[in-house]
Amino acid sequence: MAGKYFFLRLTVLFLLALLACAATATPTPDSTATPTLEPTATPEPRPTTMPEVEGGQAQIGVRYSHRLFTHCGIQYTNFDGRKWVADPIVKLFGGPDPPYGWKNPYDTGTIELVAKDRALFLSDSGEGAFFIDPPEDYDFKLCI
Repeated sequence: MAGKYFFLRLTVLFLLALLACAATATPTPDSTATPTLEPTATPEPRPTTMPEVEGGQAQIGVRYSHRLFTHCGIQYTNFDGRKWVADPIVKLFGGPDPPYGWKNPYDTGTIELVAKDRALFLSDSGEGAFFIDPPEDYDFKLCI
C-alpha cells in the first residue's frame, strides 16, 4: 500500500516541478526596454517573364521566370528563342531521372544570361544548372 502512494507522490512532485520550470522559463515583458527597429533586407527583384521569341531578347544579368523540363535529367532547355544544353548534363545515376532535389517532370525557377553564350538556371528549391549554346550537330534526344 505504501508503494502505491510513494509513486503517486513522486508523480505529483514531478508534475509540479515541470509546471514550476515552465512558469519561470516564460519571459515577461520588460517595461523599461526600448524597442529597436531592425533594418529590413532589400527584397530581391522579381523575375521578369520572358516571351520565347526568336532573335534573342534576353539581357545579360536579368533573371527571367523559367520552367525547366527535368524528367529526363538536366539536359536541355529552350530559352531566349534558342535551345541550350546543360553544362554538364546531369542525371540520377546516369538514368533518365533528375538528380535528388529537383522536381519531376518540371522544376520552376529563374534563368539568367551570365554571358552571351552561357545561362544559369536556379530552381525555386535552390538547385542550379548552367546551360551553353550546343554544338551545331548536337542531337536533342527526346526521352519518354
